[in-house]
Amino acid sequence: MELWNEVQVILNSRSRPPTKTIERHYPLAGLLKCPMCGYSMVPAHTKAYRKNRSVHMNHYYVCGNYSNKGLTACKANAIPASPVENETISRFQHMLTNKRLLNEIVSRINRRSRIAEAPLREQLAQNIVKLKQLEKQLRRCYELFEEEHIELTELVEKLESLKQATAVLNENKHQLESKLSKLEGNTVSLTEVRRAVKSLFKSFHAIEAGKRNALLRGYIQSIHIPPDRDVTGIQIQGAAAIKQLTI
Repeated sequence: MELWNEVQVILNSRSRPPTKTIERHYPLAGLLKCPMCGYSMVPAHTKAYRKNRSVHMNHYYVCGNYSNKGLTACKANAIPASPVENETISRFQHMLTNKRLLNEIVSRINRRSRIAEAPLREQLAQNIVKLKQLEKQLRRCYELFEEEHIELTELVEKLESLKQATAVLNENKHQLESKLSKLEGNTVSLTEVRRAVKSLFKSFHAIEAGKRNALLRGYIQSIHIPPDRDVTGIQIQGAAAIKQLTI
């Protein structure tokens, strides 16, 4: 799940408490568009009474324009909830396993890692240069002492100063290398991303309702219903991240 958090950033919202006694989740509310007026569709339900007097709830999406203003604005154009949701999820899964999209996800994650690495690598290079300069100064101190240009006490002082400066630079070098190692570990392969997406869909229906909403809205801008309201003919318009894909 961490990987899924890197490629895109999508699973960070919170679900809202239900405002109605109907506990069903309607993940496509607002995404579905009315086949007549293009207005966003909203949840609706009806009760059906069986012979044994039990109540069965039928769940739909209806035109929001109709829901707000009635028949003067549009018709209900009711779409049974489960069939359109199942068709959308199936298309969504196909969309996220599109090789071109997966390659783009891999590229974006790895590009972000490279961007984060650049200033650290520059600092590391500067650090190494300074360490080499200290090595030269150390050798020069010994040369000066051997040539009797400085006394032993002065040599000891200079060596101690160089030792402390070298210790600081070596500690900085260690920290920079550690950070770079972690960033290099964040790079991913196409196989890893494909595995993460597959794992996500295995547990899709177990994901918290609010997070499913965020996931769908992160990749889907709108879902258009055909005039005959056949859900197998829906057209899904991807969000900006996948606007080049046809699904």
